[in-house]
Amino acid sequence: MRKLSRDDMLSKVKSRPWRRPWACLVFLFSSFLIFSSCATITPFGSEGVDGTMTLTKQEEVLWDDSRREQRQIAYSKMLYRDEALDTYLNRVARTVLPLEASGELLEVSVNVILSPYLNAFAYPNGAVYIHSGMLARIENEAQLAALIGHELTHATHRHLLRSTRTSAITEIVAVGIEIVAESYAGGEYGALGNLVSGVGRKAITSGYSRDYEREADVVGLRLLVEAGYDPHEAPKLFMHLKEHLEEENIDEPFFFGSHPKVKERIDSYNEQIAAHYPETTGKVGKEDYEKHLYGILMANIPLEMKKGRYEVVLRSAKRCLELRPDAAVPYRYIGIINMKFDYDKEALDAFNTYLLRNPNAKDKQEIKDYIKKVKAR
Repeated sequence: MRKLSRDDMLSKVKSRPWRRPWACLVFLFSSFLIFSSCATITPFGSEGVDGTMTLTKQEEVLWDDSRREQRQIAYSKMLYRDEALDTYLNRVARTVLPLEASGELLEVSVNVILSPYLNAFAYPNGAVYIHSGMLARIENEAQLAALIGHELTHATHRHLLRSTRTSAITEIVAVGIEIVAESYAGGEYGALGNLVSGVGRKAITSGYSRDYEREADVVGLRLLVEAGYDPHEAPKLFMHLKEHLEEENIDEPFFFGSHPKVKERIDSYNEQIAAHYPETTGKVGKEDYEKHLYGILMANIPLEMKKGRYEVVLRSAKRCLELRPDAAVPYRYIGIINMKFDYDKEALDAFNTYLLRNPNAKDKQEIKDYIKKVKAR
């Protein structure tokens, strides 16, 4: 069989569109996972390691490309920037994974990507990206910590390196970076709908092996308990994913590919809790999490509107009002959705409340036109 050149791979990936744009950037690292390896590789932060652990040559390539990819994300419009939220997320990450538990090599950080889809992924150097849609569904700090612990385990236990065994990964990385860069130039997802074909589609379908995902469950849950969180909140994280799949009428999100199905993930956590932590309790952190939630909800609502997910928008807007009862902007979205579905009284009440609370709104005339339109029906 002729070996595909870099140009061959690039054109092949672009040639067959697959139109479910889900996880930004997941192609890059999922693409490596088409190869399996049984080599024993010591996790970062392992007991008995004298601090001289270094990266393999293969790993150096992965990390260099990770940093390059992260710079591209930083310069894109995909990041949600909120200094207080960023500080909070990274504090939770270091609570779950203290420096002594990860070693000094990992470059642990947590960042937020503006996307309504439920997803999170980790680069091999320890950089975690969480979609705003996921944060909008999470209920408390314990669930957030469970997600971060799971993703960081992929980095600490070097799952990407363990999943690869040929030098072909360097070509796949280069192709992935080039396509992702073009994708960001096209808007929220741009050309991402064209990514999942050929090698990319196979990779995302394969993903991390079930053994690695279960290892991330086991280690992540242990980290959660050691950090003082309630382990019973962990399965609820994946219940959010299950609810999303049911809402969108999809069988399985492709960024989990051939990983355990969502129900298997929930069952796995429940089995571990029953076996090891049945009576364990700990911090839930609902109030701490909600202090940082209003902004991310409001940033995510327009994305949900764009996708036509109006029930999600209504739930999010009402949740915003629970967090800040004196807020104005959530009423704008409540009014628009009720107007769309001919709930005239509810629409008028929402629009009037919005203008009462925000009399100098930039869209004041637009809202007045909406009110006039509703009254004329």
